[in-house]
Amino acid sequence: MKKVFALIFGSFFLYLTLHSVSYKDTYVEPDVDTLLQEKVTKDFLEKRVEDALFQERYQDAKSYLELANYLDIQLPKRLSLQLKEKDGIAYELKEFSKGFFKGKSNSEVSLYGSIASDFTVIGDLRDLKTEGEKYIHNKPYDEFLLGISALGVGLTFSTIATAGSSAPLKVGASVVKAGIKTKRITKGFSKFLLKRFSKSYDKRVFKRVSFDSPKSIKNAIKTIDITPLKSPLKNLSKIKKNTSLFDTLYLLKFIDGEKDLMRVTKLSKKYGKNTKAIFKILGKSALRVTKKVFVFSRSFLTMLSLTLLSGFVLIKR
Repeated sequence: MKKVFALIFGSFFLYLTLHSVSYKDTYVEPDVDTLLQEKVTKDFLEKRVEDALFQERYQDAKSYLELANYLDIQLPKRLSLQLKEKDGIAYELKEFSKGFFKGKSNSEVSLYGSIASDFTVIGDLRDLKTEGEKYIHNKPYDEFLLGISALGVGLTFSTIATAGSSAPLKVGASVVKAGIKTKRITKGFSKFLLKRFSKSYDKRVFKRVSFDSPKSIKNAIKTIDITPLKSPLKNLSKIKKNTSLFDTLYLLKFIDGEKDLMRVTKLSKKYGKNTKAIFKILGKSALRVTKKVFVFSRSFLTMLSLTLLSGFVLIKR
């Protein structure tokens, strides 16, 4: 009789296990230093620097050289000399002016110009008027660019009024704008930011704006509540401070939401100028690794207790 009870008990327990236990992906923070040591060698970095120089990606070459110093890997001096020679040629006044006055950013230099114009409010006013007038006349417009430009104008005035205390938020807004223009913001992060934007202002206020009137623009800007955007903008500003503008724009491709943003901010604080090179080598595995864990439902635990109790009673009989 006990064998029969044991068979019934075992079958019921197996049924519960199959129907109440599942796998769940959980993410844990990886040991980035260990991952680097496993993958990076002198030959690996030397090849990366040479390829970057050949393809005129001077910022990347600089990142790899800095990572070599961090890892105490001695690379040939010729590489740093080549970078110094090439990097000086890249910055041309014509490209900078194109970015500053027209907002075009087809190269690293012109992008610097574009961002520089945003910090002087010229770029924000230019883009606010361009996108705002499209919106008023029911033409296709970039809602994201309209909002971030309006925010940029407001933060410029706020930075002046508060003697610079709003500057980090302005830096973060400029990073977002550069990410929009260069299409480096992921869909996930874009969705996250747009949701925050929707809580900050009502875009319909721009339907009544005269973009040739500073007073009209100022009245519309006053309706913006920066509070929902403070956290992401401050984190982007921190990443930019820890790395550089171009490094931050590159890192945007690894940010799909608030958790990724917090993790990249944390890594940039630890690794500084080496952050970009780390992500170029490790990719998103620098953010997290996936582990499968057993998940037991509450009903499973309840039924397991009842089954064990019933089995014990029956066996005792």
